[in-house]
Amino acid sequence: MLNELINSFLNFIYLRWLGLTIILLSTILVLSLYPINNLITSTAGNDKIFHLLSYLILSFPMSYKKPTSYRLIFIFFVCFGGLIEIVQPIFSRSRELLDFISNTIGIILGMIMGHLVKVSHKHWFIFWVSW
Repeated sequence: MLNELINSFLNFIYLRWLGLTIILLSTILVLSLYPINNLITSTAGNDKIFHLLSYLILSFPMSYKKPTSYRLIFIFFVCFGGLIEIVQPIFSRSRELLDFISNTIGIILGMIMGHLVKVSHKHWFIFWVSW
C-alpha cells in the first residue's frame, strides 16, 4: 500500500515535472517579490529554512526527471534566486546574502535528493520486476 502510494507520487512528479517546476517558479517569484508588510511575518529567524525548503522542493522534480545536465539546472536556479534577491529592494523587500546562500543550499539538496530517489527507485523497480 505504501509502496503503491510512493510509486504513484513519484510517477506523478516524473510525468509532470515541467508543469510542477513552472508552478513552483511562479509561486516563489510572487511570494519573494510581494511587499513584506502585506505578509504575515511571524517567522522571524525561520525564513532561511523556508528559503532552503522552497528551493529544495523547486529543484527536486527536475532533478528526479534525470536531466541531461545537472549543471544547467543548478546555474538556472541559482541565477533565478540571485536575480530575485537583487530586485527585492524595488518591491520593498530586503536583499540578503543569507537568503541567497539558503536558496543555493536548497537547490543542491534538492538536486541530490532527486538524483538519489531516481537511482534508488530505478534499482528498486528492477529488483521488484526481477522478483
